Amino acid sequence: MTRTQSTLSFAVLTVFLTGAGCSYEQTVKPPRAGQTDMLPAHAYPQIAAQDSLDKVVRFGEPVVEPAANGKPMRVTVPVRSLDDRHAVNVQYRFEFLDDSGRPLTGGTGWRYQSMPSRVQVFFDGVALGGGVSDWRLIVRLAQ
Repeated sequence: MTRTQSTLSFAVLTVFLTGAGCSYEQTVKPPRAGQTDMLPAHAYPQIAAQDSLDKVVRFGEPVVEPAANGKPMRVTVPVRSLDDRHAVNVQYRFEFLDDSGRPLTGGTGWRYQSMPSRVQVFFDGVALGGGVSDWRLIVRLAQ
């Protein structure tokens, strides 16, 4: 056996033994720990625009009718596209939250809306149950 073959054999054996050790270690590692979100809950936006919609869509002052006399909370948000040439097709959904900031079951689900160029439209959401203290609107490009 030449010196080059000997060195190559040693390298292959080292890689094999190292790889065998690594596969065993991976089976005993714990799951990765979650990282703390540095954004405080009170700083999370009430209207969250996904897919870079914050650059082409503007939101007006929401009209909130709080839950009262057996009627659920209702929220209407005026929205306008800034695109000069095309309609912007989006989906939106309202989440309704309890007084601790937890989402209540029975959100509105995703709704489709075509937004004509520069024309105001209205996103409307009604809570399906009681115990609602707050709301959040999520908007994304239509899928």
